[in-house]
Amino acid sequence: MGSVPRANGDEPFLAGVGDTLHAIEAVGVALLLRAPDAPQLDAAAVVVTPLGSGVVENVRLDDEVFATANAYRSGRVVGALPMDIMSGHPELSAFAPFPYAVGSAPVFAGGRRPAGTLTAFWQRPYGGPQPWELAGLASGARRLTRELTRRARAGTPPVPPPVPVVVAADTEVSGNVTSTAPHLYHLHKLAVLLSSAADTRKAVQMTVQRLTGGFGALGAVVTSLSGRQLRVLGQQGCSGRFAAELDGAALSDGSPEADAVATRRQCVLSPADPRAAGRLADASGPGERVSGDRTAEGAFWVVVPLLSGQRVIGTCSMAFDAGRDNLVAEQSVLTALATLLGQALERTRLLDGQHALAARLQRILLPGTLAGHPRLTSASRYLSATSGIEIGGDWYEMIRLPGGGVALVVGDVEGHNVPAAVVMGQLRGAMRAYAAEGHGPGTLLARSDRLLVGLDTDLFATCCCVALDPEHGTAEIATAGHPPPLLRTPDGGYPALGVVPGPPLGVAATGADFPVRRLDLAPGSLLALYTDGLASAVDGELPPRALEEGVADGLGLGELCDLLTDPDAAGAPPHHHDDAALLLVRYEGRYEGRAA
Repeated sequence: MGSVPRANGDEPFLAGVGDTLHAIEAVGVALLLRAPDAPQLDAAAVVVTPLGSGVVENVRLDDEVFATANAYRSGRVVGALPMDIMSGHPELSAFAPFPYAVGSAPVFAGGRRPAGTLTAFWQRPYGGPQPWELAGLASGARRLTRELTRRARAGTPPVPPPVPVVVAADTEVSGNVTSTAPHLYHLHKLAVLLSSAADTRKAVQMTVQRLTGGFGALGAVVTSLSGRQLRVLGQQGCSGRFAAELDGAALSDGSPEADAVATRRQCVLSPADPRAAGRLADASGPGERVSGDRTAEGAFWVVVPLLSGQRVIGTCSMAFDAGRDNLVAEQSVLTALATLLGQALERTRLLDGQHALAARLQRILLPGTLAGHPRLTSASRYLSATSGIEIGGDWYEMIRLPGGGVALVVGDVEGHNVPAAVVMGQLRGAMRAYAAEGHGPGTLLARSDRLLVGLDTDLFATCCCVALDPEHGTAEIATAGHPPPLLRTPDGGYPALGVVPGPPLGVAATGADFPVRRLDLAPGSLLALYTDGLASAVDGELPPRALEEGVADGLGLGELCDLLTDPDAAGAPPHHHDDAALLLVRYEGRYEGRAA
């Protein structure tokens, strides 16, 4: 593992970054570029010394503390003190082994706005970058700007890779990496990523991505032990046939992975070993390729058992170019990697099981179907942002009323635990009973408030209740410390509803008042009821833009719900690590509606 492969064309970047590091005597320098699919800067090329493992690879554009974000937004050279960085981002102390002073200079690619930054790190407990250091950093940024501009004009605008190219500061760009600094850097980053992984899929994805993009593996596959069989959890760079054969393979079949499980030791396959044939993706095969200009020819495999305590829980298999040297000298890196991955998989598998149980309980507490009406079309979604056995207190409901109307209810009980779920179930059942008696939104909330006050709990709840009369096209709305519905009119307007909110349920010792607002609805009007997991941090309401983009694309209500509750979807509202309940109801007027 002595020579880390680098993508063709990276040499000018690495040379510029490396020369800057030496000129300003930094412990690490990174070129960060604007990510194409997220509002952040991602590291593209990093040059490090053994003290530079704390280089930050990803920085949000709106960050107010990191010099990287400030330099990008302002277009100026910016420095930051170690104490300011740690006070603004205390989580850095968990993975930055030293306090760092940071300086950052913008880089451009022919445009007026920066394409990214050149950011330097100095291992320094006190004081920020010196003027001469920032001047040298600015000089390096100008050099990289010329290279970025040349590439942009040639039709290859800069885009950061999933994993940055990392080389040691004591390495010539054209030579072999003899320092272990890049490997220790990637091992450190992987340890940080795995410590925060909340599910097995994500942990495996991050591992194989770092193996192929950072450690230079030609391919990698991770398996888990299920009874007497191996199950593939994820792979990259492997052939589809090999992955299919490995998935479900018995421990008795004599595969290298089975040997690693049985012996609890690493298994190394030389390129001449027939068991190594056909494992890597064929560079010429459809949809399959090996990273860079490397081929599946002449690769050796290292298969390591994944341990949790004294138990083998799976394997990690990695392919490397046969020309790589110093493999024996760097066995400790592979051993440490396998240990980290084994511990992470044991933890995430436990979380997966707990989360599945919590999700099942949550589904039991929420309605299986929505009460329909021929003049209404409806859809709903619930998105859990909790992990493990935690259960959220968000809920939604549609209830048929005695007079032919429909009550819409969305609420949120404080907390993410079993007591919150119990209170949510009590409130939901009580509201259904009160609505069945024919009470309007104000009375329904008032009675629910008295119920919650009478319960022996310190929890409170917020709630929005709407009574729809589909026959006459009217809506009565009352809220208890909850944002009002978002109303989209047929002409695309989003009028203010003028709802006067009442207090949250369960906070007032005496009876509270919940004012009711009456509205007329035109056919085609769309109501969105939601909890604060979908609300904007600015005004606490669902941004109309998020809803409008889906409507403009002609999405049905079910698809619109999927868009609004997908935290990774373009145009989706911001998610604040909280549960989200969403209920969409469109008044169709004389047209037949349906549940989506």
